[in-house]
Amino acid sequence: MTNFKGFCALLAAIALAGCAQPYPEIEAGFESNWQSQDYQADVYLIPDSNEAIARRVQLVRNAKTSVDMTYFSWEKDTLGLMLFNELKQAADRGVHVRLTLDDLLVFNDKWLSEISTHENIEVKIFNPFNSRKMGWIGRAGDFLSNQKDLDNRLHEKYFNVDHQYMILGGRNIGDDYFGYSKQANFFDMDVLFKGEVIEAFHLNYESLWNSEHLVPMQDLVKSKEGAFEKALKKAKLDVSDIVKRVERKVAQLAEPEFIHTEQRQCSIR
Repeated sequence: MTNFKGFCALLAAIALAGCAQPYPEIEAGFESNWQSQDYQADVYLIPDSNEAIARRVQLVRNAKTSVDMTYFSWEKDTLGLMLFNELKQAADRGVHVRLTLDDLLVFNDKWLSEISTHENIEVKIFNPFNSRKMGWIGRAGDFLSNQKDLDNRLHEKYFNVDHQYMILGGRNIGDDYFGYSKQANFFDMDVLFKGEVIEAFHLNYESLWNSEHLVPMQDLVKSKEGAFEKALKKAKLDVSDIVKRVERKVAQLAEPEFIHTEQRQCSIR
């Protein structure tokens, strides 16, 4: 779990900066220039948090060409490491893995930098802070000095496998979000999609991926050989009760019952 006191320090800095600096006016034509398009999609509402992680694991194991993801946070806990280990195994068999991650909760994470050295894994960080090694206190000072830039954070949650299946919803990656933590009681919804709507989201992802707002993880944090394997060993995934429960859920998954939708108006940036 994130250090609560440090997070409060950053929130205090945000509050002070918000009082000190006015936000820019929204462009007059912003809403009127927003373009909507119609897309077909088949949708399946994932009914619970345990199935939500199991679906992701299953999709990664069946991936053939690519996995593209965007998240606000990715925890270095049991499920965060388990899913990234599944992604690494997919990359080992030739699947191209890309992760876009917001920087607010990324510090000097050498395990994440080390895994991004894999020839088939790319990790990029959105709108990074300058401070990496001083924890929340450093982040708070950085924010006070650069509030207008650092106030822009990335909260999208996007999971696209082979451009054939896509999961959207409110969950980040970690034990808390999938019902496997006694300290959290999160309720979120995930939706599994297939159909032409995926291409629209893919184009949006490509635009973000190639934008100036993303920086390769290795440019921010020096990788340390063996850091990912060390994290896996420390997590003891091979004897984890959480992992065993996820594996049982994966084995029990039935084919999703998709609801076919005709073209509906869908706003895509």
